[in-house]
Amino acid sequence: MAIESFRLRQLLMDYDSLLDYKLILGETISKFDYVYLNNKANKQLKTFKVALRELEVILENIIKLIELNNMFVKIMPFEPFQKELEQNKDAAKAIKNINEVRRDVSSELKKLQEQFFKQMEYCLKLNDKVKDKIPYSKDEDSEWQEYKRKAEEFETIARHSLMNKSKVPFQQERMSITDSNEKRQEHDEKSAKIDEIYSFEKEHENTLEQALNALAITLNTPATYSEKQNLDLQKEIRKEVAEIKKALPPKVIAISSEALDKLRASDQLTLDLETIQSLLQNPILTGKKYWKYNDRIDEIKVLLDQALKVERERKQNIQEERDTIDQKKKYATSAIKTYDKILTNNQRLQQEQIQIENNTHVLYAENERLKEDEKKAYAEAQKIQMKPEDRKEWNDGLKVDKLYERAKNDRQKVKDNEAYMADKMSKRAVTTLPPEYTDMKKKLQSVSSLYQMHMIQSEELSTGGMSK
Repeated sequence: MAIESFRLRQLLMDYDSLLDYKLILGETISKFDYVYLNNKANKQLKTFKVALRELEVILENIIKLIELNNMFVKIMPFEPFQKELEQNKDAAKAIKNINEVRRDVSSELKKLQEQFFKQMEYCLKLNDKVKDKIPYSKDEDSEWQEYKRKAEEFETIARHSLMNKSKVPFQQERMSITDSNEKRQEHDEKSAKIDEIYSFEKEHENTLEQALNALAITLNTPATYSEKQNLDLQKEIRKEVAEIKKALPPKVIAISSEALDKLRASDQLTLDLETIQSLLQNPILTGKKYWKYNDRIDEIKVLLDQALKVERERKQNIQEERDTIDQKKKYATSAIKTYDKILTNNQRLQQEQIQIENNTHVLYAENERLKEDEKKAYAEAQKIQMKPEDRKEWNDGLKVDKLYERAKNDRQKVKDNEAYMADKMSKRAVTTLPPEYTDMKKKLQSVSSLYQMHMIQSEELSTGGMSK
């Protein structure tokens, strides 16, 4: 009996996946489970059945190795840059091992696929030998005709596969899952967030330099005669600035900036390693020959755990070093801004006092205008009040009230301006620096020990005051 056309199309189809191929091939092989022969043919049949089982095992291992290969294909985009790996030997070794296993899996897959087709050829030869051992008969109920019907589908798919090896979907299956990867999107979003955080910090890295530049401009502003009393103060400020620069030389500032780059790289490396760790799965392979991959992946997992531990400790050390410098920079920046503010306020005060003494202050001109406005408002109000009764309008009273109110406000504004100028004349320029911002070199040196003490206290609080 010939194979039905629908079934024949199934056997000769372009398969959508390797699993479909495995399913249909398995159906044709399972038919031999119900074949029983007499005499010498039965012994040959047993050998054939063992070979068919080996064929299925080979295909099963190919599928598992493809899954393993696909896992490495997913991991590949997250392989950290070599520069990041240089600082973490465990991470470098883990990545090296991943690449080696990936190459070995790829090589093993190629060998297994070749072995699959050789095994299939072997099975066809055994199938022919089985048929040769069965006495030929045209009788439809004979052993020979019964075996022929059972073997027909396997023969068809096997010969078709050997003649059209490219239609066995090994490659299609390997590439089918590489396009969509939620882990990639999740990783990229976290990576972008890391870059955003450190870019923001980088933008605000030069606050001390900016404060020093602003103070330099203030110090170099030409002084008027009265402002020359600031010279001693300026001398003291220049001395403190010099001490600050000694305590925070360019190489120290550079360490802080480099630390920021190291922290960014450390966070990116940690993200890459954590992503790889989440993707790493042990395969379920049949046969001791392939169990080695489980051992190798377990070794990689141990390396990744150790690499992440090392990286977190390394980041903590970098962060502590940067935090110490950062505390100094913040304190120094606060001092510089205070110096600048004192000088600027002194300059503004003294400039105003000179203007007040010379009657050139803007408030003198404003007071003259206000006094003139007051006279005009008062005069206009009196003019309305002196109108004959028969010429007065119903709203003249309101106009008069508003004019007197305006004149009153002008008088008060003049008094306020005079009080402001009197207050300015009574003030004196600042001639000494605040105690907290003097002897800056010594104070900045103590910031390190104070910061370390703060870190120790915080750690003790977090561990309930128990020593490790």
